[in-house]
Amino acid sequence: MTLRHEDDHELKFVIEQMKKNHDYTNSEKSHLSFCNVLFEMGKYDHAEKYLHNLLNELSPDHEDIARCYDMLGDVARKKDELDLGLEWYSKSLKTKKKKSVTNNPEIGKSYVNISRIHRKKDNLDLAMESLKKALRIFERVYDDEHLVVADCLNSMGYIYMTQKNPERAMDCFQKALTIDEKHFTACHARLGILHNSLADAHRSLQEYEKSLEHANTALKIFGKSLPTRHYQIGWSFEIMGNVYEEKKEFVEALKHFRQAESNYCSTLPTNHRYVVCIKKSIERVSKQIN
Repeated sequence: MTLRHEDDHELKFVIEQMKKNHDYTNSEKSHLSFCNVLFEMGKYDHAEKYLHNLLNELSPDHEDIARCYDMLGDVARKKDELDLGLEWYSKSLKTKKKKSVTNNPEIGKSYVNISRIHRKKDNLDLAMESLKKALRIFERVYDDEHLVVADCLNSMGYIYMTQKNPERAMDCFQKALTIDEKHFTACHARLGILHNSLADAHRSLQEYEKSLEHANTALKIFGKSLPTRHYQIGWSFEIMGNVYEEKKEFVEALKHFRQAESNYCSTLPTNHRYVVCIKKSIERVSKQIN
């Protein structure tokens, strides 16, 4: 297949480099790899057209059909075309179910993709339902300590937090952390993120000392694994600020909120929700002091 928009010099250069560095042949696999490049470059319209062209050339029973549907779903999700994304992911799931056994991990991946759409649409019950289906498949195919199991549990934890169910969220985060600790070094950022999640869950349960303990653990991990101004470090400070505010220790709360603001403003745009939220927190706590 010939790449459309080859007059785009940036795309042509990247694809030529891929051919040179990876010895791609003119196959569907290489074309899917090219499409991944378009996607990573944020060229979503190009990627979408490219995938449609590829689908027109593949036979109806080709093994890459479902993957094309998945990638079209990814493109639609990135463009916030959520209904279209759900349509493509559902089509991929249907195709995979026709061609493989029930416990194929690829089917589990489709359920994860569908859950992402439902979560973005605030259909949290449907998102959770899809994640539970994915988790059942992954636990059958892999052992209970596989990273995809941890990923599912982590996503379920976020949904439970949104649903104001911190007890169940904490259970998911703790299980995910236990799995991750068997795969990563003690200073891996992924562990720090889970400690932040646990800190937030404990805060929601008013278990303040445990919350601060997890947030401090996260900061120690991030100090060895992330840039100084990474937004995840800001989240640790924000959680600690929330704890101190709820304890009515407003001076400490303000100090931590300002540290969070410094991290967020160094890495995120001014209209990002983290930045907007932390500025409101600073304003709110400042009024309590003055």
